[in-house]
Amino acid sequence: MPVIDLGEKKLITVTGKAGANLGDMRLALARHGLGLVRLAEFHVRDDLHAGRLVAVLEKFRPPAKEPPYLLYQERKQLHPRVRAFIQFMEARF
Repeated sequence: MPVIDLGEKKLITVTGKAGANLGDMRLALARHGLGLVRLAEFHVRDDLHAGRLVAVLEKFRPPAKEPPYLLYQERKQLHPRVRAFIQFMEARF
């Protein structure tokens, strides 16, 4: 898992028997005490406030504003709505 420590990128090796690539599944594993998870704040906010989860490795938190990614099938003729949305996102971020 790559992390940033004082501006320097480091790699932390994490091992375990449980793994998931869906945010909801990772959250469920963490709620059941089955390990550490790295999730967006919106996934864990309620659990942190309620005390069900505890934030760890705070100094390794990624930058607050990580840009969004847009995934779409590249075509010569994009639908005008898709093109407008892409242009909107490019201008905003």
